Amino acid sequence: VDDGNVPFEVSILRVESTDAAYNALTTLEVVRGVVVDDDEAGLEVAPDGAEPLVTTEDGGTSASFDVRLTAKPVAEVTVHLASSDNTEGVPRVEHIVFTPANYMNPQKVFVDGLDDNIRDGDVAYSLFVGSSITSDDAKYTAVSVARIALQNQDLDTLGVEIAPLVLQTSEADAGEAE
Repeated sequence: VDDGNVPFEVSILRVESTDAAYNALTTLEVVRGVVVDDDEAGLEVAPDGAEPLVTTEDGGTSASFDVRLTAKPVAEVTVHLASSDNTEGVPRVEHIVFTPANYMNPQKVFVDGLDDNIRDGDVAYSLFVGSSITSDDAKYTAVSVARIALQNQDLDTLGVEIAPLVLQTSEADAGEAE
């Protein structure tokens, strides 16, 4: 838990020993110290590969990455996900939820590419992890957004599709020529 440094004090009030010399000690000892908190609330994001992660317009290739919290929260933490370009790619879920019991377990996030039906080439976009964070743990509501770089590969091609036209004709008896 990211709860800051905590001072402490240990008092030695009485010495008991089988050695009479130690039993005679009457000096009161006080030892003071500080437990240094090395926990820091944050998000750890681990992409499954080198960035930019690649998605394809036909949904054939999805990107994924893991997210976990870096310190135990004191309350449930909801991490919202958002795409910088909803016409190119979107996460499969809008948010992921961590609890004090599962905060160390990575949660897999999948991003699917979308077909915009425009031949616009491969398009770079981002997924923002923690675009907003909701929690009763104030340390987590102040966490910075993590950004994953993605690229949606364009599968659209130029061309004209010509459908064959089928005509049916018939010779009908229109009468006799005179």
